[in-house]
Amino acid sequence: MTSNRPRVLWQCSDLTRSWWVVLAGSVVCASGASALAGPPTAVVSTIAGHPSSLVPGAAPGRFSFLKTPRRSPDGSRWIMRAISDLPSDSNDLLLVGAGSSFALVGQEGDPAVFAPDPLETLGLFDDMCAINNAGQYAFGNNTKNGSTASDEYIVLWTGSAFETIAREDDPVPAVPGFTYGCCLRGTNITNDGRVAYMARDLRSGPSIPDVLIFDGTALAIQQDTAVVDPIGGFGDFWASFVIDRLFMDSAGTNWIALGDGISSRQLVAINNTVVLAELSAIPGASNTSPVNTMLDVWMDSDGSWYARGDLADGTDFLVRNGTDTLLVGDPITPGAGEHWAASGLTPFKLHVNNNHGDTIVAGVTDGPTATNAVVVLNDDTVVLRKGDAVDLDGDGTADDAFVASFEQDEGFLTDGLDLYLNAKLTNAAGDAIGEAMLIVALAPACAADLTGSADPNSPAFGVPDGILDANDFFFYLGLFGSGDLAADLTGSIDPNDPGFGVPDGALDASDFFFYLDLFALGCP
Repeated sequence: MTSNRPRVLWQCSDLTRSWWVVLAGSVVCASGASALAGPPTAVVSTIAGHPSSLVPGAAPGRFSFLKTPRRSPDGSRWIMRAISDLPSDSNDLLLVGAGSSFALVGQEGDPAVFAPDPLETLGLFDDMCAINNAGQYAFGNNTKNGSTASDEYIVLWTGSAFETIAREDDPVPAVPGFTYGCCLRGTNITNDGRVAYMARDLRSGPSIPDVLIFDGTALAIQQDTAVVDPIGGFGDFWASFVIDRLFMDSAGTNWIALGDGISSRQLVAINNTVVLAELSAIPGASNTSPVNTMLDVWMDSDGSWYARGDLADGTDFLVRNGTDTLLVGDPITPGAGEHWAASGLTPFKLHVNNNHGDTIVAGVTDGPTATNAVVVLNDDTVVLRKGDAVDLDGDGTADDAFVASFEQDEGFLTDGLDLYLNAKLTNAAGDAIGEAMLIVALAPACAADLTGSADPNSPAFGVPDGILDANDFFFYLGLFGSGDLAADLTGSIDPNDPGFGVPDGALDASDFFFYLDLFALGCP
């Protein structure tokens, strides 16, 4: 896949000029310059005794497991299920975050305010929850202390209240004559607040089908919906769907699902058209061995899609958008002597992209054991590796924590090139210490980029977004006009003065014109 942004990774700057270099995978800056890339920073962790593992609002509870984080389309927000060491009737949690800040928005045992029974409480959350740019989010929950015949829910937070989208045993508007059955899963939300999900084992009708639903309309119904199959040439129908394997783009235009056809073949379909099929070769792939097993699918907010599995000859594969295929044995970057290597079910641990076409693939390689897990940006640059040090407390310096491995399907990439991913960590002695959600800043630093929004109520306010525009200029003016020392940038306007580019504790014209110069330089 080709990104539509410049291929620049790290900026070195002495504030009078800027240049960018990547030499042998390391950041190298000339004397007197500083590399503006730091170590991966932990947002939340499961490290015993560390502040990053404390559950906000539920101390002294600590996180014990982190699940799949999902971003809003613009990357300004995220949502994630987590498990804590709190008592078993209150240890399942739902987190909503923006950048490195997050809040606990749901906890097992809290009142289920969306439920008709006032005694009903929140139970276990589903892994697949979703959030949009406005902060609306949707999730599945198996409530407690109510009727077990109607305790499965899909719920939407509208921004002001919780709304039940679907409830076990209620009528299914998309499939007249049926009621919802045992399992409501695979939640997605569009940027305008519509919800998609999977309903399994419907009740009350002549059969018990599964159905994929979006905004009250059936996308596909088991045993009923025909699947267009230009690959295998079969006339097929959906026989079943794999749970939690429905994903939709942010506009609600495209969706992807994994399931079986009545032909007993596994199918990956987009909008009910097969793009990969068991027993058929991957279209355009160099290895023509047919697909043997499909393990997973994914679709990002822009509609880009991924599927992974293995071929009949045992080769693991990862397909992106039907045109790019990675295979075990392929070099991790062009011309590299290190290759993707078989490991467990799959070597490919993470495969995501942003709306600019930047891609991330994380996985296991045939490199030395101490460093044989990598994250690759845009197919050409290793940006994180097993053994890399981690900043646990956000002070910009590495701590006694090192990347050991990457969790399966637990990460996302923002348009500002911030990579969020969950990784297992060790200390310097090699002892496992837990896992953490990390932020890895991959974008070139841009000193004049100060905010992603002019709205003080937006989570993007005061958060650089990789784009230099009027919002940044007026944000600085606001700081300067209010006397905020965050606008203090320099002690001199003379580039030869030792105080040039060094804050001096006073706001004056030097600072204003210094920022103007930075703004005029633009972003790489």
